[in-house]
Amino acid sequence: MKGESVVIASLGRSGSTLFYNSLCKHLEPSPNLGSFSFVKDLERFKPEKNHCYKTHDMAPFTMTNGAKMVFLFSDPIDIISSIKNVEKNDPELKWAKGHFENLHASFSMYNELIDKDVLKLEKMFESYYKKQTYPLLTLRYETMWDYQKEIGEFLEIEGFGLEDFKGRRWTDSLSENQVEKLKQTYGDLVEMVEEADNIREW
Repeated sequence: MKGESVVIASLGRSGSTLFYNSLCKHLEPSPNLGSFSFVKDLERFKPEKNHCYKTHDMAPFTMTNGAKMVFLFSDPIDIISSIKNVEKNDPELKWAKGHFENLHASFSMYNELIDKDVLKLEKMFESYYKKQTYPLLTLRYETMWDYQKEIGEFLEIEGFGLEDFKGRRWTDSLSENQVEKLKQTYGDLVEMVEEADNIREW
């Protein structure tokens, strides 16, 4: 990476932790290697060199220290289904509360997740999927394993490799009515995501 930093942004539930873990393995020893560096406010953020970070914040106007940004997105129906699926093993929704906080959303609206875009996923996608003032790679979670060479070239890491694919689809845990409602609520975002390139360097 030649000393630069990389910030990994995502819509959430789109492989950012997997990508983060994969990237950290390729860094030279640094203060945050093996630790989790989560950034909540990118506008005030000043990345250190040779570090990797993760965020669910909207796209910032600028990035300092020559930092690069990777934005991961995926099928929004899978994203919401994945969040709802956590209820099975976390009835008190402790993880969900933290996830809402990281996305700057009000947890009081959790029960409206299927009926409204309470996490502002569409707004986030639109904020990233365009030309920025810093190097940006947008990447579809479901197909990113097909582009590991291109990802490595963007990051300037020879032999870059991702951890093993973790497939998922939890819509079968929702009722048919819930799935249909999800398609209505997130229909515009579904269309945007479907039309987006699997990988694009801006």
